[in-house]
Amino acid sequence: MSQLTFSNEDEFLSVMEKIEGAMVSYAHFGGLGSDPQDYAELFYTLFASKEIIVYEIPYTYDFNIKENEDIMQKYMTLLPKTRWRTDTQIEKVRLNAIKIFNQFGGLDCYDGIIISPDAKAMVYCGDMQIHEFFNIFRNDELRSYTSLSIFSYPYITDDKTNESLFYTFAFSPAAVDKIRKFIDEEWERMAKTISDI
Repeated sequence: MSQLTFSNEDEFLSVMEKIEGAMVSYAHFGGLGSDPQDYAELFYTLFASKEIIVYEIPYTYDFNIKENEDIMQKYMTLLPKTRWRTDTQIEKVRLNAIKIFNQFGGLDCYDGIIISPDAKAMVYCGDMQIHEFFNIFRNDELRSYTSLSIFSYPYITDDKTNESLFYTFAFSPAAVDKIRKFIDEEWERMAKTISDI
């Protein structure tokens, strides 16, 4: 596990590019730049001030994960709570994520996000834009969670020896408060715009 850090502007931009790749590694659409500028600026500010800390964590991708009966049973209990498609590459990524996070206690799901109430951790497999990241915190139950792990697309070589990566975003209570305030103001602004039409 390694923390993504920077000591100058060039390194900051390089780290942000890596984070962008992690957040949109499946469809490779848009990236951080496709979010509204004020969303991106808040994200950059929280990362620069270390109110959001990002860790890059390698793991061994289990190609035969579907043969793990315990993990499959856990997956099948979560599946009815989601709109996940089965028999896809991302399904195997989710199974690997469940295998890793299942050790921290019982797992549940909220709007396609795997949650570990005991660890106060959230897990997401797929592309996630900053505005989607921020909107998680509109849910009062998730406001107390302290991390979100995003499992990147596994870039698998023919010899199947590559370690894959996931990225954990650890956020301080202050960061959550700032995100929540920002999102609430955004929704109020949209509501006012609609009412003025």
